[in-house]
Amino acid sequence: MDYLFSSKRSMSSTLSDIRQRTRTTYIKIDPNSKVRDNTTLDFFINEWYKKVQRDMNFNIPECQTSTTISTVSGTQEYAKPTDMQKLDNLFYQSAELTKIDKADSLRSRSTTAIPSNYYMYGSNIWLYPTPDSTYSLDLLYSKYLPTMTDTVDSELPEDYDEAIALYAAYLAMVSVEKQNKATMCMAQYLSTINGLSIQDINDDSWISFGTERSGSGYRDDVI
Repeated sequence: MDYLFSSKRSMSSTLSDIRQRTRTTYIKIDPNSKVRDNTTLDFFINEWYKKVQRDMNFNIPECQTSTTISTVSGTQEYAKPTDMQKLDNLFYQSAELTKIDKADSLRSRSTTAIPSNYYMYGSNIWLYPTPDSTYSLDLLYSKYLPTMTDTVDSELPEDYDEAIALYAAYLAMVSVEKQNKATMCMAQYLSTINGLSIQDINDDSWISFGTERSGSGYRDDVI
């Protein structure tokens, strides 16, 4: 099964673009970087970058990626991808494996067959029944996007820039005890993120499903 991610998303922004927007639109009192230098502001921006992904429960197309698990006969547990934050789906061919808990697996752990269930425990994915041969399982999961730098742009669409700037401004205001302005920025942030959540939940045009396995349709990455 292939998971085809379209490119119908608006352009992303550079760290410099978002830094400038944060300073000129929201912070204003520090346009020349005398209170908060770029290093400090970039830290605030990247803290938002991680926060918005969590607040959206990683239900953002850019956070979604895929990999393959190749099973070994008699082996039940497999390491999760190191960058995985949330497991979205696990498939064998066209069949989606069902999530169970550890107790369900332990009740009949001697069974071996094609896996039809899985559970998460520690840093591993456990399969049930235990594989009796080599199978290729398609794992879809969500991850954090790379930290923004002067050479690594945001991977989110421009629609998210306002939320980035607002939360960065919130952190900047809290750090110098400008509580009223911080409260205003947080209120605007929450309103913006709610709108983005509704937008991405209702717009599923970025993903389509195919049945050919030979294609190269995989796209790989609160306080």
